[in-house]
Amino acid sequence: MRYTKIGITVVSLMVARVSNAQRMPITVADAETEGAAFPHDPTPATLPAAYRAFFGSVERRCASGDEGSRSNSWDALSSMRSGEIILRGRFANAGPLGNKMLWMPLHDPGNSPATLLIRGVRIDQPSDTLRQTDAVDRGPAREVGHPDSFGFPTVVKFPNPGRWLVIANEGHDWGCFVLDVAESSG
Repeated sequence: MRYTKIGITVVSLMVARVSNAQRMPITVADAETEGAAFPHDPTPATLPAAYRAFFGSVERRCASGDEGSRSNSWDALSSMRSGEIILRGRFANAGPLGNKMLWMPLHDPGNSPATLLIRGVRIDQPSDTLRQTDAVDRGPAREVGHPDSFGFPTVVKFPNPGRWLVIANEGHDWGCFVLDVAESSG
């Protein structure tokens, strides 16, 4: 009887930790607090090519598409960085087709299994959320001829238009992005 109670207590504590780790911050301040507490790895001696030109922050602060290129809008050729994640792609439309996005962690997971976790909440309507896990069994995709260029190509389906707070992490790499998602035109 005593061992059963201990076993139930241990399982309860394990479930509580998993639930806490999966929590979705609903404000930029909460997300940045999470980022500050998230484990860090040392910066690699050689940075991947994508980390040489970007906008955003090397700090774990939420980057916004508003900060982007000269035209003050982020496009598919831009690299938006937050912490140890660079995001490239289009996120203009909510709808059934989704948005092609490339998530590029700072640290190369090598050829081992890797998992990217994407969590999102619509800032003006916190009941709208998304959670997506992209796992690859042989490491991230690599650009031919550029072994230091790697990432997770994904399709993200935002359930509704609006301003979204999106957090992505792979291993100890963490990034936060504020994205304006418009109504799908098709």
